[in-house]
Amino acid sequence: MTMTPERATNERLMLAIIVALAVGVRIAAAIFHPGMQPDSVDYHRLAVALSHGGGYEVDGLYAARMPGYPILLAGIYLLVGPAQNVALIVQGFLGGLTVMLAYVIGRRVSSVVGIVAAALAAIDPLSIGFSASLLSEVPFTLVLLAAIWCGLRIMEGGRFGWWVLLGVLWAVAVYLRASVLWCIIPLGLYARWENRKWKIENRKSGGGPIGQIVLPLVIVVLALAPWQMRNFQRFHTGAFSLTSLEGISLYEAVYPDADGGPRQHLLQTPGEMRPLNEMERSQEWSRRAWGYVGADPVRIAKLAAVKIGRTWSPWFNAAEMQAPGIQAVMVVWHVPLFLLALVGVCGRSMLLRMKVLLLVPVVYFSLVHALFLGSVRYRVPLMPIVCIFAAAGAIECLRRFRPQRSAAAAV
Repeated sequence: MTMTPERATNERLMLAIIVALAVGVRIAAAIFHPGMQPDSVDYHRLAVALSHGGGYEVDGLYAARMPGYPILLAGIYLLVGPAQNVALIVQGFLGGLTVMLAYVIGRRVSSVVGIVAAALAAIDPLSIGFSASLLSEVPFTLVLLAAIWCGLRIMEGGRFGWWVLLGVLWAVAVYLRASVLWCIIPLGLYARWENRKWKIENRKSGGGPIGQIVLPLVIVVLALAPWQMRNFQRFHTGAFSLTSLEGISLYEAVYPDADGGPRQHLLQTPGEMRPLNEMERSQEWSRRAWGYVGADPVRIAKLAAVKIGRTWSPWFNAAEMQAPGIQAVMVVWHVPLFLLALVGVCGRSMLLRMKVLLLVPVVYFSLVHALFLGSVRYRVPLMPIVCIFAAAGAIECLRRFRPQRSAAAAV
């Protein structure tokens, strides 16, 4: 159905209002309730050092954090000085762009789903709360959604340029969050599979069977090469490691006293590991962690279930976030949102190929944090996807309710 000019104008107006609301509440959160977590301190210090031409180091660690977010902060600090409030305001605008992308992706289902998805993403409490902290979640979410949009375009017959853009966006995403690295393989393979089906159905050339998927992988490898070479030159080991915190992060998640939550502050570096450099220590932590995994896989499987529960919990797990008011907001928002999202996944409003593409990062991150730590923070980049599914689910429910209401009115 062709949209009338009046309806198109109204839709654009509604989107503008929603985006303005998203930006406004995020800036308000940044001004009136900014947060500073332990990771935030490291990111800020690294950004200050970079903006002053210093080395990339914090507390004697040279590869603890991926450099994407500190570089973004350093760019802001170069313009306005080390003003954290300005950086948080910038994140508010990035959040507005994320809401626009939720609309664009949701609109592939229908214009109504796009608007509802944008509205849900605009007022999502987790997205708002984490936008008020110096953390990589906000820019990473934006880049992840942009990559998913590329995947959708590729599935619909997108050509060479979309594969290039997917590779560039994924490289940026990895520089923001290293754990996303391997997700490009299932995402790219599925996009290529649907791209080939689309071309066959539309009687167009399908191209080589795997040729195009190799392109974004090559772009990611080349983009990461300077960071990995820099680390190898410094540590002379860990050529394929992205950060020096990978090992201890895995260890705290699987060692005998692990409970699914953060415990790194309780770990003491053994004496035999102290002479090692930070990458060697990471490798030793990792070796010991995999030893525990192999020694008791049943315990690790049970722990994985706990971690998935923590990641997708409708309330906060952290002790400092147990205030009744905060927990009530979380539950009142997330329980119906998750139920509607489940309806959207199981319903008929959305094409199967779109569902699968959106579910790839959801499943991927759920599995990653079934092995590593589980926390509601790690699902923040997935919340716009949940909102898209929930919007489709809400429309599905309305469609099922309306015929019953109409029949009752006729009687």
